[in-house]
Amino acid sequence: MKHMIETVCHDNRLECLKNIGQHQVGKEMLIFNQKVGKIETINDIAHLYQLFMSEMKRDQNHQIKKFTRTSEEIFRDKIWSGCSDVGTALAPILRMNGIPTIYIQTAKIDWVKDLQNHNDGAYSHQGHIFLEIYLNDKWMLFDSTAGIIYPDYDYHNYSLPNQYYVFSKSLTGHEVGCTNLENNNNLMDDLFIHFDTNLYQSPNYKEIYLNNKNYQR
Repeated sequence: MKHMIETVCHDNRLECLKNIGQHQVGKEMLIFNQKVGKIETINDIAHLYQLFMSEMKRDQNHQIKKFTRTSEEIFRDKIWSGCSDVGTALAPILRMNGIPTIYIQTAKIDWVKDLQNHNDGAYSHQGHIFLEIYLNDKWMLFDSTAGIIYPDYDYHNYSLPNQYYVFSKSLTGHEVGCTNLENNNNLMDDLFIHFDTNLYQSPNYKEIYLNNKNYQR
């Protein structure tokens, strides 16, 4: 399918443990990982998420260039610009703890409609980064920015919650050419200009919120 780029295989979980290129492990990542401890349960994922959000600041002034930095640079700077940075930071930490992880890029269906209708909204590209994580002998969906896990996730379904549709599954964003905002936007334009928006069907997955007090340790 022209709207889908996939460089990883869910059956090859060892491949999904590799931290290469943009996700290469560095000193700052090792320091952070020491604070995380073992990751074996959803409770542990919640600890990871809460720890990251407590130690990292949001780039409120929009000074960081999205999609450009490596995982190590994000941990060094201790600041994140958006969902691409959060996914880039947490994916390798999960892998370092034995959790096979896939980096997912998506487009918002309303934005796709604007693109195809040549509306002004098309100039403001709308997408979101999710992670697929293999936990408890199954693949789950992790919104690493919002702190939500979808435990009944079906990875064959490219329709994700909140009107997002998958266009890329890979180990890193850079692997598929999203090395800066312009490249990301051009890729989205190319993949979705002729996309059939009727393919999107809301999956209605169960949600587990990781900021819930039940997920503390």
